Amino acid sequence: MVVDAHTHIFPPEMLSDRARFCEGEPAFAAIYADPEAPMVTAEGLVAAMDRDQVDVSWAVGFPWLKEENARLHNDYLMASVAQFPERLRGLAAVHPPQAWARREAERALAGGLHGLGEIAFYDTDLNVKSLAPLCRLSDEADRPILLHTNEPVGTGIPARRP
Repeated sequence: MVVDAHTHIFPPEMLSDRARFCEGEPAFAAIYADPEAPMVTAEGLVAAMDRDQVDVSWAVGFPWLKEENARLHNDYLMASVAQFPERLRGLAAVHPPQAWARREAERALAGGLHGLGEIAFYDTDLNVKSLAPLCRLSDEADRPILLHTNEPVGTGIPARRP
């Protein structure tokens, strides 16, 4: 069995209007503002999995600063996992320092996601204090957390070209 443990999928509206989702979201803008930066829907991911003979992919969202963006993305992940239950496992994405993070993580886990991720601190050091409630939730729910860590050097994460 071939498993891809870290893939990103996005709702169609994020692909078609990415500039709107860059507003107030500096980490997202740093990676995806370029119209050529690759983004894919669940259907696109499953097609790539078929082409590359991948059996299962763990699909993650993005650590949004805005609650409405996180909710939209997590709703899409829940729907995608329900649409492709044999192919996709979904992780709920929240940004730990946000006051709504644990509440949204609980909602997404109750909605069928398999864990939490991508949990990231793109432009700051790892904030253990804000991460603690999500770690407790993960432990209580017996679900994994995918942490995306960055080195403290460089100018950002470049989008990978296909």
